[in-house]
Amino acid sequence: MCRSIVYRQKYAAGVSIFLLNNKSRVRAREEFRSNAKVILAHGYEKYRDRPFYVPTPLGERLMIPPQYVDELRSAWIDDVDFLGTFKEMFEGKYTTFGDRSQLHPTITRGPLTQNIGKLLPGMFEEIEECYQIKFPKGDCWQVVDAGELFLGMIARITSRMFAGKDLSHHETWVATSIAFAIDGFVSAQTLKRYPSLLKPVVAIFLSSLRRIKQHHRTAQQAICPIIETRKADGAHKSVDAVQWMMDEAKEGESDSKFIANIVLKLSFASIHTSSGVLLNILYNLCYRAEYIEPLRTEARKVLDEEGQWNRNALEKLVKLDSFMIESQRFSPLLLSE
Repeated sequence: MCRSIVYRQKYAAGVSIFLLNNKSRVRAREEFRSNAKVILAHGYEKYRDRPFYVPTPLGERLMIPPQYVDELRSAWIDDVDFLGTFKEMFEGKYTTFGDRSQLHPTITRGPLTQNIGKLLPGMFEEIEECYQIKFPKGDCWQVVDAGELFLGMIARITSRMFAGKDLSHHETWVATSIAFAIDGFVSAQTLKRYPSLLKPVVAIFLSSLRRIKQHHRTAQQAICPIIETRKADGAHKSVDAVQWMMDEAKEGESDSKFIANIVLKLSFASIHTSSGVLLNILYNLCYRAEYIEPLRTEARKVLDEEGQWNRNALEKLVKLDSFMIESQRFSPLLLSE
């Protein structure tokens, strides 16, 4: 018999909740959407080297002083349950966010990272196709929704990594991989407004949760045929995340629907964060336009040396790497408006 585990937020003893201007916790959660930077700055000024909670739309989040980061990073799962926190934050009981399976962490840390060089040609091909299809043509100025543009591009690139062209060119899947995270965020933020006793009732009426169920069906319709075809042709091994999941799956994890659902959850972890980082880099590059030409010069030099974009070429883009790091330092996603 399977038991449903309900993850409720637990607060550390003796740690204060910071409420700017003594607002109620409900109002403070909403204010975080538009005033996060100011709230965090005031909280840091008040508590300095002590941890404190900040109300956000996804519950109270614990702010940890830098001196504890290494200890937190190496802590045992029995002491620091990241997944339990993730499921609580995103109301995983209803949104399906969070999974105890170690299949996708194993793949991400292992073969996906180790074989990134083999994946790059396909990723660059997707970038080139997106540029030809989605980027505006002509010499005249045009209004472009860069956020939407990057979302679609990153969704295709990650899908290519997950299961090759069959998935990256599956338009319904690409749309679902983008919408899944949005519907999950909306559902979680809505459910956070209600006490635990009422959440099951509220969940019945949320259209975003009904769409999440459809997203899982779409993922299975797109990915299960790919898996079944590969199982039938056992001699050929593809170089992508789905193939590595098939190879590494333990008992209960080899079902094609299970893998399809895992891929959908991987898309949540990769698409919106990557596109958000890329968008902030673009904004910072526009703001500091004096760096455009040095970065172009570096890219041209590296491409001349390597002849193509590959792992060695990317590792030589030192200035670009530095700019990206500084962009993320000055414009972390949590504080992006």
